[in-house]
Amino acid sequence: MLLIEEGLVRTFPRRGTFVSDITVDSLQHALEMRPRLEAIALEICCDKANDNELQHLANLVNDYEVVSSVDSHEFDFNVHSLIVRLAHNDYLYDAWIRVYTACSRLKYSSLSPIQDAQTMLTELREVVCHLQHRDVHAAKEAMEVHLRSFILGLGPIAASKEWLSGMK
Repeated sequence: MLLIEEGLVRTFPRRGTFVSDITVDSLQHALEMRPRLEAIALEICCDKANDNELQHLANLVNDYEVVSSVDSHEFDFNVHSLIVRLAHNDYLYDAWIRVYTACSRLKYSSLSPIQDAQTMLTELREVVCHLQHRDVHAAKEAMEVHLRSFILGLGPIAASKEWLSGMK
């Protein structure tokens, strides 16, 4: 049921359950929503997260050392997930996890290499630093840079779309 909710599989009565197709529309929808959901999460996180929670987030990113690109993908998920969790809003998390899952699925199915791990780490450290200072504007700008790197890493189809030009 969770896979159905996340749009990863589709069930057809008397036919079976099948892995969902990745379509241009699903790519567009996920890439339109992800920056918006992340921005909302940053705003709410700045308001609701306490200093200890933000310190835990800072420790996570500052103590991390790049091991491999695959390991860095899990790290990226953990950081983004924690930021959204620190917004203390289950509805936001539910929406975000569906979009993040779609983006990750698109990334793994593309022919592009995984995003450069060291660049990803540097970008996330900047986001978290701004969060710790409760500078939501700077945190959102840093997150936009980070997400732009992700989108560009999806390859020429994603990079050529108009939603990328809508980002600063």
